[in-house]
Amino acid sequence: MDSFNEQLVKIKKSGLVQFCQIFIWAFAILISAACLSFIKYTPLVILVAAAIIYGAYRLNALLNIEFEYILTNGTVDIDKITNKSSRKRIVSFECNAVESVKKTDKSFKKRTDIKSYMLTDDLNNAYVFEVSTKTTGRCEIVFSPNEKFIDSLKLYIPRSVSNSVWK
Repeated sequence: MDSFNEQLVKIKKSGLVQFCQIFIWAFAILISAACLSFIKYTPLVILVAAAIIYGAYRLNALLNIEFEYILTNGTVDIDKITNKSSRKRIVSFECNAVESVKKTDKSFKKRTDIKSYMLTDDLNNAYVFEVSTKTTGRCEIVFSPNEKFIDSLKLYIPRSVSNSVWK
């Protein structure tokens, strides 16, 4: 029997991200208005102003991020979805390759000695998986699965690893 579970995690926009979005739009409108002031010299500035507004839209779209956690028969795939339109595989690993699992807390800091993937914005409900994969080598994966996803993970992660976190 195949086992499949997925979870979509929308990343909340921080104050800095919201400021960047406002700055991008304000800058685009200001530059477009300046370009349109030259319309009496050439009508081509309408295209330039439109291109600037389109560029601001595309930059803004890059700041709308979601992560999708997918568990299929013991393989976890984590994808980054940008603006609900483009998907990129961030990391993939087999559950039996998990070496340790820890719950995060407020004092959590990413490790610098191995590759680290921060795939959540909620460190209060996140877990740190230390995994050794073929493609990335040894890495640390920080993500926040819900209870249903954790229950599915428990079936595939070695008991010696999972018993220390999930009782």
